[in-house]
Amino acid sequence: MNVESKYVWHQGKIIPFEEAKIHVLNTSLHYGLSVFEGIRSYQTPKGPAIFRLLDHMKRLQDGLKLLGVETPPYGLKKTMESCKQVLKANHLKEAYIRPIFYIKEGGWGLSLKDTSWDYSVAAWPWDSYHGEKAKKEGIKAVISSLTRNHVNVSLTKGKISGHYVNSALAKAEAQRAGSQEAILLDHNGTVAECTGQNIFVVTKGKILTPPSHLILEGFTRETVIEILEEEGQSVSEMPLTRDQLYLADEVFIVGTANEVLPIIEIDGISIGNGKPGEICLMAQFFYDELVHGKRNPDSEYIDYIFNN
Repeated sequence: MNVESKYVWHQGKIIPFEEAKIHVLNTSLHYGLSVFEGIRSYQTPKGPAIFRLLDHMKRLQDGLKLLGVETPPYGLKKTMESCKQVLKANHLKEAYIRPIFYIKEGGWGLSLKDTSWDYSVAAWPWDSYHGEKAKKEGIKAVISSLTRNHVNVSLTKGKISGHYVNSALAKAEAQRAGSQEAILLDHNGTVAECTGQNIFVVTKGKILTPPSHLILEGFTRETVIEILEEEGQSVSEMPLTRDQLYLADEVFIVGTANEVLPIIEIDGISIGNGKPGEICLMAQFFYDELVHGKRNPDSEYIDYIFNN
């Protein structure tokens, strides 16, 4: 994955990509104490736009609060504007945007007391997470041997960098098994989420998804539920077991990076007929229409770069 661009918004200003640096002794690097978001921009008939920018930046600020930072170095308005500025500076339309708060000073001895924080945001061209073939044909997954972070071990409602060791280990295990994605169970053995995506199951005409208390409640998940309900479908939250996944008619996963992606095999067992299902393809189509400003150009979720 090539994450390069020409410019980065770094500590208050746009600078060349190669000049955006922090010191090797930065404690966010040592202890995983940073908070980030993953955001997408899309080309629309009215020009490039960021999808759900406000929601992402609110959650970014909430992540700092979970770490005890009551006064962020940059507020909501400034961080939202920084995302637009970095897209403009790099002349990007379809892009991935990565804002991140990190410790500037302090943090040694695992103490968050008296730390000062800073902020940067990078963006780079982005097309498809697992590739266009995966979107059309689906991917394989495995149930991970690793348990998803427990809420009393890690505060799971924020995108705190250290939490993603759990995801990286699960993804590595899946790749060693010849699959592209891992599904993590919670401490009770019920389905939680994937390494960076929420999961949906279609069985006997019902669309199901794990309860929100178990997961990071993704904005793509929320958007897909809204789309399905607008299309006359109902979605229910309920605990799910691995055998319910094996016996499902459809399984699909959703997230900012991979959007809507079908899973056609889990642990070597074909899901349904082994092809992307009707509900997944519906969600995939209408989600793509929405983010590209075709389903509802005036949606509150669409934040135009040039304020059309």
